[in-house]
Order: sequence, then structure tokens, then C-alpha cells
Amino acid sequence: SRPNEIVFLLILCGVKRGRGDAQGGGGVQRQLQQGQVLIKSAAALTSQRLRFLVVADSKKVYNELVQTSTDNWPQNYRDNVSFNFVPVWYPPDRLQMRNMFRECATERLFLPQMLPTEDALIYLDTDLIFMRPPEELWHHFYNFNEKQVAAMAPCLFHYGTSPTSKTPYYGRTGLNAGVMHMNLTRMKHNFPDGGWIQANMAAFDQYKEAIALADQDILNIVFNKHPDLLYELECDWNYRAFQCSNGSNHCPITDTQGTSIIHGNALTFVSSKESKIKAVYDSWRHHVLGAPLRQLYTGMRERLREVSKLKLPSECAHLKNIDIILTQRLSTYIKNLVTDSFTL
Repeated sequence: SRPNEIVFLLILCGVKRGRGDAQGGGGVQRQLQQGQVLIKSAAALTSQRLRFLVVADSKKVYNELVQTSTDNWPQNYRDNVSFNFVPVWYPPDRLQMRNMFRECATERLFLPQMLPTEDALIYLDTDLIFMRPPEELWHHFYNFNEKQVAAMAPCLFHYGTSPTSKTPYYGRTGLNAGVMHMNLTRMKHNFPDGGWIQANMAAFDQYKEAIALADQDILNIVFNKHPDLLYELECDWNYRAFQCSNGSNHCPITDTQGTSIIHGNALTFVSSKESKIKAVYDSWRHHVLGAPLRQLYTGMRERLREVSKLKLPSECAHLKNIDIILTQRLSTYIKNLVTDSFTL
């Protein structure tokens, strides 16, 4: 990547119209809309250059994502964001892996081979929203020691608790693969067991009958064997609905600092089962890039209050400070912008 350029990678695959379009895992409109909101949230909170690599099985869907994401943006935002199309690729002897879990979910395992000229990138699920500047996520690369090749946040759930989890996993609670730093250079040259791809394929071959969550399970198996090669992100960089359910906050750091990335996995952003998190997503969805961020923040707090007032479905609403947990990082960023403008 170029100096001061942040590189993200998204996967848009199996999103042919008519396949689960209403809401299901492969719905094209859902994936496109979530991708648009993710890209908007990243662009709104930085002045640095962002480059999005988009792995897609359709140039048409890729073009639609780029156009609908940036068409109505002010020019200064458009100038800061670029996109590259990356066609889907699997090794000929691994084509059966394409349809595991969700179509192309395992594609990221092959990125070091697919992207020979890229040094490092951050893989992002499309169902994420930034609540603080994306460069602060990128800066974790600088905290890697000389051996670490990847970073992910703890899963805190599923591994070791779910009857469907039957594979080895990293640490106490496993890793969630929705946000993943990948030092591709190190993966290409310094990985044990014959190399990055070979290590992942060996994990797949050994446990394929037990794998439930495709690439995430495979990555957990690999880093269970090589924990010293993983840098662990804090849970605020991958905050999911279950983390604020049952009346307790399973990611305590957010009690004092707030969430950095909200992850709407299991259709949280598009269903009405967790209205607090959906309120944050809807606020970002309706935000017009270039409008004051203070306006976004006050609208978001109002939507969150409405959820409590109308008693809309929400496990997270049982947490007294949930509105602050979800919005504090955005509030801090806005306050810092104001302070900086006074000191210029």
C-alpha cells in the first residue's frame, strides 16, 4: 500500500438477485446496503486515503457497490476513496471450498496467493460500522511483533459453549473473523507448516467433517496451533449483539471507552430483534456524507431513546449505559474535531 493509505478488503459473493433477497445470507440488496453503510462510516471519520479491494463474482455487483456508495458524495470525500475489483479465485483442487458456510466465505484464506503485490490489508465483513477513525484500526499493524501475521478480536461466545463447535480454537473463547488484519508479506514468506495456504488446507482436511463456520473455524484451528503468530485485538473492535445481552456487558472495555466497530452479524442490522444496534445502523444509513457529524450523533441518540421509550425488541436495552457504550467513540471523535479546529 502507498504511504498513509489504508487498505480494506470486502467479499461480495453469491449475491445473485432472487436468492434470499428479502433478508437471507445471500441477499444482494442487503449486502450492497451494508457495504455502502460500512464504506460511508469509514469515509466520514477520516481524512486519510482509503482503498477498498472488493472480491466479487460479478463485475456488475461490484460496479453497483461503487456507484451507489459514492454517487452522492461531496468531491472531497470521493477523492479520498478508491476501489479495485478482484475476481473470485480458488485453486483448481479446492473448488469444493467455495460453497462452505456462505459462498466464497473461505476466499480470504487464499489472499496471499491472489494478491501478490499487496503488502498488508484488513479484511472486513460487510455488516460492520466504524464508530472511530479507521486509521486507528490500521495502527494495530504497527503494534505487531516481528512474528505476528494477523490480528482478530476474541469471539467471547460459541467456541467451547455451543454444541456445534467441535474444532480446536484460539485462546479461551476463540476468534471472531469479521475483522482481520493480514500481513500478506509475512504470510507469503514466514509461515510454518509449509506456508500459510498449506497450513490452512491441512486444518481443513483434518477437521472438514466438524467445521461449522468455514473460514472462521479454519483460522481458529491454525492459530490454536500457532498462537504466537496472532495479535489479539480488543473486543471493542468487533462488538456484537450478544455482547450486550442478558443484562451484562461481555466486553467491559466498552463501559469506559465505547465501541470502536459494531458488527451486525446474524442479520442484526436488517432484522428487528436487536433494536438498539439497528438504531445505530439506521442512523448511519440515513446520514448524508458532508452533513455535520453532530447531526448524525444527535439523531442517533434520539433513535436510541425511542427504542427504550417504545419498548422495541432489544436485549441490549437492559444495559443501563448501552446508549453511551454504542455512541461514546463517535461523541469523542466529534469533540476532538471541535477542539482541533479551535487550536488551528
